[in-house]
Amino acid sequence: MLRLFLPGRHGPGERIRIAGAARRPLRSLRLGPGDRFLVFDAEGNEHEVQLERLDGHHAEASILATRRPARESGLELVLAPALLKGAKMDLVVEKATELGVRRIAPVVCRHGLGQGTRTERWRRIALAAAKQCGRTVVPTIDDPQPLAALVRLPWPGLRLLAWEEERERPLAALPAHAAAVVLVV
Repeated sequence: MLRLFLPGRHGPGERIRIAGAARRPLRSLRLGPGDRFLVFDAEGNEHEVQLERLDGHHAEASILATRRPARESGLELVLAPALLKGAKMDLVVEKATELGVRRIAPVVCRHGLGQGTRTERWRRIALAAAKQCGRTVVPTIDDPQPLAALVRLPWPGLRLLAWEEERERPLAALPAHAAAVVLVV
């Protein structure tokens, strides 16, 4: 079933207006008045809606039912990958979204290969991946920042830095449970 994302908060019985890029799938799938599809919002709610009107500029639909599915992980996972070259970073954003990461905080490193920031593109990729995999929350994509700035932020929970030469503290020594984890790769 078609899933669209509409920012903001929506409720049962409300009429919603769909415009811009969110309207395109309605046209391409040739939906018409009476057809039903799903809309999820920024609050993590998923709404079953019925299309009432579709014209060249916008569509209108009414919310039939609202639910808050429990699809999100209880782990507040922040992934902080080093910037990668070309489409590799796009793939990291897509797969991290599909796996349930809540926030992606790209890191600019001294030896990193990635150049330039494509934050808006990564946000679009995360949104598309969230729609495709059934998530009700789109992960936050931060602007890239240096590692020194990232580690100074007041992140809650466990902080992990992947390093291939770690010898003193194996993964088995980490706590068995954590509510929040920041993983720098």
